[in-house]
Order: sequence, then C-alpha cells, then structure tokens
Amino acid sequence: MKTIILMAMAVLMTFNVHAQNQMRQGERQLTPQQKDRIESQRIAFISSKLELSPAQAEKFWPRYNEYYSEQQELRGEMERMTDDEIRNLSESEARTMLQKKLEMRQGELDHDKAFFKEMESILTPNQVLILSGVDGQFRRHMLRQARSAGQNERLQNRQRHRLQQDPPARGQQRYK
Repeated sequence: MKTIILMAMAVLMTFNVHAQNQMRQGERQLTPQQKDRIESQRIAFISSKLELSPAQAEKFWPRYNEYYSEQQELRGEMERMTDDEIRNLSESEARTMLQKKLEMRQGELDHDKAFFKEMESILTPNQVLILSGVDGQFRRHMLRQARSAGQNERLQNRQRHRLQQDPPARGQQRYK
C-alpha cells in the first residue's frame, strides 16, 4: 500500500514539475477553441475599428489575412531566447544574433510599408492610419479582458473562501 501511495505521489510531483517548467518558460499552449475565439474577437475588433463597407471588406479581409500570416511567419523566424541563454553566447554569436534581429525588424518594416501602400487602394487614408495601430490596440484590449477576468475570479474565490470559513446563519445575509 505504501509503495502505491509513493508511486502516485512521484507521478503527481512529476506532472507538477513539468507544468511549472512550462509556465516558467512561457510555453502555455492555447487550445484550438481558444485560438478560434481569439481570432473571432480580433476580426470583430478590427471590423469595428475600421468601419468597413461591404465592398471594402470583400477586398480587405483576404489580403489582410495573408499579410497577418506572413507577419506571424516573420516573427517566428527569430527564436526566443532567455536571458540566461543570451548571457552564455560568445561575443561573436551575440553580434550575429543582433544582426539577424535587426535584419528581421527591417524585413517587418519593409513588409508593413508594402502592405499599407497596397491598402491605400482599398481603404481611405484614415482607415489605413487606424489599421496601422489596430494590432497594438487589440493586444491591449485582450490584456485588459484577461486582467478583468482574473480579478473577477480572485474576487469570487475570496467570497467562496469567506463563506466556507464562516457561513451565514440560516435566514441571514452577509453584508461586507
């Protein structure tokens, strides 16, 4: 019996260590449903900000989706390194990585310039200007939603904890 309990504890500790390592490394993976929900929110957010006409939307979305995919690929080319990994690079490796990072940023800038120039034939100049900042606005919007959801969850947990510690007497309400 003791060996079964010890084995179960070892397995649980292994899962816990693995989960902690993933959280430390920022490897939290989104489920396909979460990705779809975020994508739907992104489309709705951009649509509301740009106030696209049906004719504009028909031309805009296919090209924007292509641009967005290309942009994601460009950003994915540069692997993310931790501070410890960077500290362990030789000076020549660090110079090479820095040069690659600058080239990648220049590539993103060139890509953006070409895309926004193309968008001028589909959207008004005001809409193009709004579009140029909409990704950052969407990220901030999502962060605010996540913080709000986290605060609501913490508040509910606190209230649940209080009720478990000191439930109100029958027929009484708790006012705090």
